[in-house]
Amino acid sequence: MRNLMLATCGLLAACAARSPDKGAANDTASTPAATASGSGEIHITTKAPSYVPGAMVGIKIHNATAHQYAFNPCTRSFEREGHGKVAEADRMCTMEAWLLEPNGTSDATVDLPVGVEPGSYTLSIDFSAQDSSGVPIHATSNPFEVQ
Repeated sequence: MRNLMLATCGLLAACAARSPDKGAANDTASTPAATASGSGEIHITTKAPSYVPGAMVGIKIHNATAHQYAFNPCTRSFEREGHGKVAEADRMCTMEAWLLEPNGTSDATVDLPVGVEPGSYTLSIDFSAQDSSGVPIHATSNPFEVQ
């Protein structure tokens, strides 16, 4: 459903578009990236090295590609190291598309579920190319701790 929602948002003019925030943050951690063959990378970086359950996780997203991408930070997923994806059966998101320009950045916050166990986590977001030469990207953040 998440992929259908992102694909639909990319096609519908009625989706609320949001421009990326061009501001820089100085408190970001190192970033592993998701690579789309031949088109560069999208980096997701958490703004702090640790969070508590239920916290708002600040992230910075950088598009190091030559393509515009649409995404919805609400449709993020969390994965606990050694335990897999965090299940959130009743989670709902609004249908909106944020636009990430080529070589652009965007700041966002995403909610960490209240009942997560302490440990090391990453968060992932799917990005949908807005032109025919771009490819979809599934980007994963740097690891961060939940205490």
